[in-house]
Amino acid sequence: MTVITRTGLARLQEFAKAGGKVIFVGKTPTLVLDKTFMDAKEKPDLSFATLIESSGDITPAVIAALPRPDVKLDFRISSPDLHPSKVRRRRHVLLLQ
Repeated sequence: MTVITRTGLARLQEFAKAGGKVIFVGKTPTLVLDKTFMDAKEKPDLSFATLIESSGDITPAVIAALPRPDVKLDFRISSPDLHPSKVRRRRHVLLLQ
């Protein structure tokens, strides 16, 4: 079972409404959490998502759904601080689990 807070869900919905892309890879939230887990009964509406890839893999569909890169590097990144999973972009979110 996975959960998402109502606030987090609302922020992702607003982000998508403003033109951002929300891509779920792996398990998606099955319940919406308000104040306690005891009250978490509602299934989240994820229809705003650009793509839901339940396999957990970065498939060609995931790659195709991503926006064009702002920058293209001609070298390999070796620093863990610059790993692509830690680099944030404006207007696009990739959620990995």
